Amino acid sequence: MNTQKYMAMFLEEAEEHLQNLGRLLVELEAEPDRGEALQEVFRSVHTLKGLASTMGLEKIATLTHRLENLVEEMKREGIKQELMDLLFEGVDLLEEMLRSGEVDAELDAFLGRLQGREAGEGRGGRRSPFRELISGGIRPNYELRVWIEEGEVLKSVRAFTVLKCLSGMGYITGTFPEPERLEEESFDRSFVVRLRSRRSMQEIREAVEGLPEIERVEVREVERSGERRSQSIRVSTSTLDALMNITGELIINRSVLEDIARRHGLEELQDALDMTRRLTSELQFVVMKARMVPLGYIFSSFPRMVREAARREGKEVEFAIYGGEIELDRAVIDEIVEPLVHILRNAISHGIETPEERERAGKPRRGRITLSAVKERDGVVISVEDDGRGIQLDRVREEAVRRGLVGREKAEAMSREEVLKLLFLPGFSTAGRVTELSGRGVGLDAVKGTVEALGGHVEVETTPGGGTRVSLHLPLTMAILQAMLVRVDGIVCGVPIANVARVLESSSIITLHRRRVVRLGEDYVPVENLFGGNGGRYVLVLEKGSMRRGIVVEEVLGIQEVVLKPLSGEAAKLREFSGGTILGNGEVALMLDVGSIVGLGGGSGSAGDE
Repeated sequence: MNTQKYMAMFLEEAEEHLQNLGRLLVELEAEPDRGEALQEVFRSVHTLKGLASTMGLEKIATLTHRLENLVEEMKREGIKQELMDLLFEGVDLLEEMLRSGEVDAELDAFLGRLQGREAGEGRGGRRSPFRELISGGIRPNYELRVWIEEGEVLKSVRAFTVLKCLSGMGYITGTFPEPERLEEESFDRSFVVRLRSRRSMQEIREAVEGLPEIERVEVREVERSGERRSQSIRVSTSTLDALMNITGELIINRSVLEDIARRHGLEELQDALDMTRRLTSELQFVVMKARMVPLGYIFSSFPRMVREAARREGKEVEFAIYGGEIELDRAVIDEIVEPLVHILRNAISHGIETPEERERAGKPRRGRITLSAVKERDGVVISVEDDGRGIQLDRVREEAVRRGLVGREKAEAMSREEVLKLLFLPGFSTAGRVTELSGRGVGLDAVKGTVEALGGHVEVETTPGGGTRVSLHLPLTMAILQAMLVRVDGIVCGVPIANVARVLESSSIITLHRRRVVRLGEDYVPVENLFGGNGGRYVLVLEKGSMRRGIVVEEVLGIQEVVLKPLSGEAAKLREFSGGTILGNGEVALMLDVGSIVGLGGGSGSAGDE
């Protein structure tokens, strides 16, 4: 059977089984009595073994067979921590073998530790040592031709040395001539090896050229044209970014043409632009869809991290995930991994108490951390919630006074929200010790900076003794957005439409306690002239999270699809602006940084470095 054409399908299915195994093992360790989970682990391992055997991947088949035996032992004798650790290690090895194959030493050591737990298996028939080095069934990405020095009498030894070297760098998928002919020295001075490896072409060439009695080596990439491997392909983020930039430029040029058609009354051009508008919108939708990735893409890696972090801290943690199916722009997802790692680690290190502390407080020994995602208007809210000790506001005040950040009198007068904002100052920490996880006074300001750079903001809710919830409010995408254009003190500015709560006449402004405000329902929203101007006809009420603020504007120009561009030079230092865009008439509009304007510049807190 020609297995190569099925390799892409195998790798995709194997990846799904590995993610499932990682999740199941974490759940099984938390609830050892779940017999159905152990049976599901066995089914996944058994399926992987069958797939690997069918594809001719003997090393993977051997490892999964041993893991099957390990699961059977757990069924007979119960779930013990030593056996769970071995299963985790085995799954890690499987993942690395599928990724690169460069784990021969680790695999041998692991199988050696399992040997004492199994009955020995008979081995029938002699197998060519050359054949043992051939994995087979995997689509290669390199082809090497190796020349042995002229006059060398032990050609088979040199060929075996080359194959042994290459098997440590990836998967050997075939040779020419066949392995048996190499062993019998039925070849001239050169032979061909096909290899799949993550190593660079130069690394592979240098490794083989460094072997004794090797004259020269040629390495080339294997052509893949004409082969239909899968109906899905991997596209680099840079390629998607380039497509999005081109789409953005098309939208800008469409706006220019629309402005020309409007000013000169060119109806035929306007009719043609209606079709262009539809096509560019469809293109934008397709490109955006290609950039969208389920949050489960990154969420699936967190259970193992939480497990290991909790064990290092000597804590018991139950970890739950919800909303992994919600999709977000890949560019946004790539940026939020580190902030989520910081928050999860802080929740473990500072939020969740030790089992003994929890028992004294009347809580279950095992703490709970929940990672969830929900859609909210034009964005996504990702929250990390724990049922730990909560943030001690008095400790935060004391630390701020000790560091000279605020005076004692001012600290005592600070509101709950103002105290929590202190956690996001660079280097601020109330951690009593430095651990592998946190307590170095770094991380929370980076979390705030990353999220705000994405156009989002951070909020925190905490109850002393009851736990903390940290929420990251994020946009679905960053590149192209619907904006309301306004004129403020002669400057054309844009505001993301998602952050516009209301547009009112300036006659709505009243004075309350010597402050200018407008009334929205039962709330009074403060109003200001953004750049110190004299006034305007309208009040634009901006909102971000639970915060609102009104700004006086001279004119509302309408709603337009804009392409956000970063500012440079001195303009980049202006905290009121997050970027700029080019309008159809060639004019530049500055995008307002709503977070800074409504007063979220200090950020809402995190369950972070207490």
